[in-house]
Amino acid sequence: AGKADVGSPKAAADARLLLDRDYFTALLDGVDQARKEIVVSVFLFRTIEDAKGYPETVLKHLHKAVRRGVRVEVILERNRGNDDQNRNHAETAERLKTAGIQVCLDAPERVTHTKMVVIDGRYLLIGSHNLTQSALKFNHEASVWIDSVPLAEEALQYMQTQLDELKLEAGKELFSDFAMGAGRLTELLPEFFMEERKEQLVQVLRELR
Repeated sequence: AGKADVGSPKAAADARLLLDRDYFTALLDGVDQARKEIVVSVFLFRTIEDAKGYPETVLKHLHKAVRRGVRVEVILERNRGNDDQNRNHAETAERLKTAGIQVCLDAPERVTHTKMVVIDGRYLLIGSHNLTQSALKFNHEASVWIDSVPLAEEALQYMQTQLDELKLEAGKELFSDFAMGAGRLTELLPEFFMEERKEQLVQVLRELR
């Protein structure tokens, strides 16, 4: 009897192994040639203000892409702590936004450990490279450049699930904040006409806007 057909990965039209610094060069080339869209999901994107390292160079090239009319979106890892990664990603997010790049910090309940870039719905870069000075310049890292519309679309769909999770979490937080505000309002209503409560009620209503 023949073996059961368990399926196989979608064939890529073209694939290149990117070792160590090769990834940095390939990423910049891809960003510079992008015409429509660049979507990034990465565990670490560490930039430093006024620095001239590899991550800052990536940010500058993404900015140039935005100025050409390319839509650029970046999903960054976020956890519940107040550690260096969270602080640095908050700073990097502000630099990206200033450059006209859409930024999403993922839900802290789940770690985003992906290192993926999709360019124009066709090119997929995936592997071990984070967007840090260490990963892009010094470390031994391995990633792959794949020219495949089906695989690029599959990666985009996966990243869309991350964005959907973010929207769900944001909705929960908004509802929770509204419920708390409504509870405070209910407590104040019986004493609404008491002069000392009017100012507090106005402040609650402002918070609910």
